[in-house]
Amino acid sequence: MPVESSAGTSFNREKIFSNLRFVVAASSIGTLIDWYDFFVFGILASYIGKAFFPSANPIASLLDTFAAFAVGFLGRPLGGIIFGRFGDKVGRRYSFLTTILTMGIATLLLGLLPTYAQIGIAASILVFILRIIQGLGVGGEYGGAFIYIGENAPDERRGFYGSFLQITAGFGIVLAIVLSLLTRLSLGSTAFSDWGWRLPFVYAIFLVALAAYLRWRLQETPIYQKLREAGKTSKSPLKESLTSLPNWKKMLIGAIAGSAGVGTTFYTANLYSLSFLANFAKIGEINAEIVTLSAIVISAPFQIFFGWFSDRIGRKWLIALGYLFSAIIYFPVYITMLKLSHPPNLLALFGLVFVQLFFLAMSYGPMPAWFVEYFPARIRFTSLNFAWSLGVIIGGFQPFIATAIVAATHNPIDSLAYSVGVSLIAFIVAAFVLKETSHTKIWQEVEPAMQQDAKTAESKK
Repeated sequence: MPVESSAGTSFNREKIFSNLRFVVAASSIGTLIDWYDFFVFGILASYIGKAFFPSANPIASLLDTFAAFAVGFLGRPLGGIIFGRFGDKVGRRYSFLTTILTMGIATLLLGLLPTYAQIGIAASILVFILRIIQGLGVGGEYGGAFIYIGENAPDERRGFYGSFLQITAGFGIVLAIVLSLLTRLSLGSTAFSDWGWRLPFVYAIFLVALAAYLRWRLQETPIYQKLREAGKTSKSPLKESLTSLPNWKKMLIGAIAGSAGVGTTFYTANLYSLSFLANFAKIGEINAEIVTLSAIVISAPFQIFFGWFSDRIGRKWLIALGYLFSAIIYFPVYITMLKLSHPPNLLALFGLVFVQLFFLAMSYGPMPAWFVEYFPARIRFTSLNFAWSLGVIIGGFQPFIATAIVAATHNPIDSLAYSVGVSLIAFIVAAFVLKETSHTKIWQEVEPAMQQDAKTAESKK
């Protein structure tokens, strides 16, 4: 169907958008695997702690493990720069393929690593190194998926299509929980504790092979193709992104109001709620996994709904209010979780995890579209990845800081102070500084070239 451009010339985008479902599928399944790789570490934290960070104090062991989890986020900004520059200079496709291979190989090696009992402190050091390598991969991966879908989607439906990517993060956790649970049930608790916890890491290599195959079949994004043909790609995306004060301002706003806020609410609702139920509420690992898994699955459609809704009413206030409501509910929700855990009321606990995920969805669903619309195409991969990775460090440290607070105060409810504080700061920046982007037409950057192609094709008929 012909679409009227900003210049008043009609041209046909049907061919460009016809492959969008495959783009969404290939981007989403790869991102699901990346999140599976990353979160299986958090879900199996207690076993990893015993294997690589042994301690007479279970909280200290868990704290060391979450420190290793958090270290992975330190590699993200560097990964964002490395793969972002590659994506802006060479192309989105090859960068997008490389990130998942980096992530998958590091995850496999974690599953094969000798324990502390076998090689001593070297085991602990290698865990940290592999976590940083994982972080490098994710630093280029998630923003790359935002861009791949965003630069293939029509302007008026970018929130809807981008939201499909967001549900893969939750389902990455679901996949990690399900495979861990099935492995534990099939091997038994003793074998799983001894060596069976390694298998979910090893399984990742089969998933990575599937994702790599799908991504190899992807074409370059049409917006980047047109930029390259017109000679408008950046010659130095790092310089343009990192030496411009206006762009630094944009990246810092994106980091705080975007990835720091949504990262903190994401890890609180998904990963920390699971750890809290198992380690502090003590309802048992299997019960905690069932409650969390059920809430993630049931809440997933709301991420798509809010992505779709943001195409109609805008993205800014959905993102901001998601942070505000999350900050308001954390203390009462977790206090109630403790009260309902002895004996455990699984249905009520499900509801308490679900309400966190619902408010997360308000911010999380519109986020890919907002980030893609916020940065110009010529430096989008570099700036977006760096901003996203920088802010996610704040969110990624949530499990570690929350556990550290508990270790210091011996009160698990005190651990929510960090989540509440970051969510409130993100709300303030989102509400009063964040720019509304839903009206942005990113195709305008390449429409002149596309119009010329259309005219040339028409003249040949």
